[in-house]
Amino acid sequence: MDGNTIYKKTAAGSAAFSSTSGELTQAQRGLLIMIDGKRSVDALRKVASVFGDCDALFSQLLATGMIELSAVADASVVVNPQPAGIVPRAVSDAQLADARMAAAKYITERLGPTADKLALQIERSRTLEDLTVNIEIAREILENVSSPLDAEGFERLVAARLL
Repeated sequence: MDGNTIYKKTAAGSAAFSSTSGELTQAQRGLLIMIDGKRSVDALRKVASVFGDCDALFSQLLATGMIELSAVADASVVVNPQPAGIVPRAVSDAQLADARMAAAKYITERLGPTADKLALQIERSRTLEDLTVNIEIAREILENVSSPLDAEGFERLVAARLL
């Protein structure tokens, strides 16, 4: 699958996402949340890897008519290279552990059982760089599922733990 391809939700995809019929698996729903007609497959792979094999999920969503081709991105465009609120630097093990715990708790409280895999991935972050990547994934999900304010609050909570 070409990493520069951009997909968007179809009317069927939006309807299935809004429905509680169980038509989508949790992994499909997670990826579908993030498909916005703006981000390339490569950008989505980075933030949606928590849901599993992204290429298989894209194929499933395409086959069921939940998404369609939107555009092909310019390969020189970088999407969200670094979360705005967290700047990589040296932190203590205690700060990292505190940030991991707070982030996992926050995401679980906001998203319930659908956040279990992401919370576990956050808890397993052993370096600041790993945690930063996982926080960006969680932030994107919160922004799409909850609200931009909730996502910003999440990022501020984690950043405060790392000061």
